[in-house]
Amino acid sequence: MVRSLLARIGISRSRESRSTLQQPSSWLGDALGAGPTVAGVAISERNALGIAAVWAAVRVLSESVAALPLVVYRRDGRARERAGEHPLYSILHDAPNPDMSSYQFRETLQAHCCLWGNAYAEIVRDGGVVAALWPIQPERVEVRLRSDGRPLYLVDGRRAIEASDMLHFAGISHDGLVGHSPIRWARESLGLAAAAEQHGASVFGNGATPGGVLEHPGVMSDEAIERLRESWESMHRGARRAHRVAILEQGMKWSAMSMPNDDAQWLQTRQFQITEIARWFRLPPHMIGDLSRSSFSNIESQQLSFYRDSLLPHLVRWEQEIRRKLFARDEAYAEFVVDGLLRADTATRFQAYSLGRSGGWLSINDIRERENLNPIVGGDDYLTPLNMQAVGPNLTAPEGQMAPSPAAAAEALEPDALERAARLSRETGAPVEQILALVRGAPTPAAVPDQRLLDRIDTLEQRLSQQSESDRAFAAAVERLIRG
Repeated sequence: MVRSLLARIGISRSRESRSTLQQPSSWLGDALGAGPTVAGVAISERNALGIAAVWAAVRVLSESVAALPLVVYRRDGRARERAGEHPLYSILHDAPNPDMSSYQFRETLQAHCCLWGNAYAEIVRDGGVVAALWPIQPERVEVRLRSDGRPLYLVDGRRAIEASDMLHFAGISHDGLVGHSPIRWARESLGLAAAAEQHGASVFGNGATPGGVLEHPGVMSDEAIERLRESWESMHRGARRAHRVAILEQGMKWSAMSMPNDDAQWLQTRQFQITEIARWFRLPPHMIGDLSRSSFSNIESQQLSFYRDSLLPHLVRWEQEIRRKLFARDEAYAEFVVDGLLRADTATRFQAYSLGRSGGWLSINDIRERENLNPIVGGDDYLTPLNMQAVGPNLTAPEGQMAPSPAAAAEALEPDALERAARLSRETGAPVEQILALVRGAPTPAAVPDQRLLDRIDTLEQRLSQQSESDRAFAAAVERLIRG
């Protein structure tokens, strides 16, 4: 099973990748300018992971894409529901092939996209139904165009795969077909980072002692110079031999030649390269371990920035390619669930839940589901705010007439009607404008009034029973109008 997986991906000693202009091998890359950088360090998609900031950036993006649930939905009008019975649900959500989990599959492909700018996965069908998805190393794939303009994928230069049978996640591109390798474009920045790291390792490997020269007053033969160099390095080179006492004979002198690290701004260079690499991968620096400009007050906003500016483009690329190749003639679609990633702190979440609950668009069970709690009996009811009312055809003015304003309605009532309407509004929670509309005889909606409002009207009647006849008549009129 493991051999079949490695063979499909392309990790096999018996196979050699064919060099192309799109994905050149190392020798061809050297000829095309992909060899050692100006800093003297060769950078490729594979050895770039040896740079800590690159490893962290690729890991953050690939693990974030892999950790988010990828769910298949089916849309029914304005509503949607999980399509757990859809044949692609288990492939995308659980295991795309017998040898990999969905997490491993997406992590691998996203890492390919971050390093090579392209990620490929072969779509294996059985009777027209998708049976498995197998990742392929980008180095093994060459994209060609047919005479009709459609792309054709050649694997190892021999096996041709139609575009409809290949998932291709391509990054930024000049031709819209094959993505550019971020590592190739960032090779000078990465070369500087690798050179700075090698320089530090070399300095500390030499006991943090700068290099220099031994000056001899006389003339030495080549053989004597070589013996002296070997003797000096065997005695003083390396961390374990550092700070030994040197004995110089025949008038020799030691002169340091290397620039000290503080003068070369070695630490500042390494720090800047972390920010530079984060810029290449469009990541907030704190996501790859640089907290020099982060604080507890802005870390949450930076987390939202990571989702919006860094992760979201990759998620959209995945969703659109999957929809185009796997759901072309299907009402279903796949979408990442990002609620957990955007999860705020406890106080902020509960404040949002309170607004949703009082606004009538969240039930108790909706809130409990978001908090990963079991539903409760009677928790599916939605509140209807008393100070809100649906605008429907029953509340509009007759054709050809303009609905009177609240002020005009108030003038049509007896002088103290507005004052009593305000008092009734305070008691029931209903707005004054609504009460005035009811009093002037506007038709009430056919829906049954909210029971809580009826209970408050009953309570108000009891409170007004000892008051004036006009007050009691006013309350009774409002009650009749609300009850319909």
